[in-house]
Amino acid sequence: ILDFQGGTVNAGSGVLSNLGLIHGISSTGILNASVINSGTGAVQVDSGATLSFSSPGTTFTNQAMISTIAGGTLNVGNGATLVVDGGSIDNQGIFIVGSGVFDFLSGSTTGNPLTLNGTTLNLSPGAGSASFAFNGGTFNGNIAVGQTVSHRTSFAALNTPDSFTNAGLLELAGLSGSETRLNVLGG
Repeated sequence: ILDFQGGTVNAGSGVLSNLGLIHGISSTGILNASVINSGTGAVQVDSGATLSFSSPGTTFTNQAMISTIAGGTLNVGNGATLVVDGGSIDNQGIFIVGSGVFDFLSGSTTGNPLTLNGTTLNLSPGAGSASFAFNGGTFNGNIAVGQTVSHRTSFAALNTPDSFTNAGLLELAGLSGSETRLNVLGG
């Protein structure tokens, strides 16, 4: 068990393999390491806590369970990569992915949409149900049944480099009655 009640863990260029519990209990905890959450592993962020995976160039891979409790925040910082390759994310709080890369290969999300701030989202055909709320950024791939991609800001466009199919829900909803943009750059 790795409990955070504030503080920072730096793991250098190593990879932390989690088969137990990484737990944001209170305050702000920062984990500067590549992490693989697999098998019996779980990451949980309690109400009033923030847990940040924040080093640019690191990768946070989920193959197990991530949960945020209402009032808790999980943050994957700018320049980091999030890979969801199985398992599930139960987001009852806030889950923010910064301006890095998010590879959604398989698995599912429930609860609140994951907030993507300038993120590049790569949707795999094998990915399950999920909700993503963009504030600018790019998505690659097709929107599958049970998936929601929404863009909620007028300050930056949502881009896709090629044509795509939408079997789920694509929502363009600018803030305060303003317009939002979807740029299909090819296809």
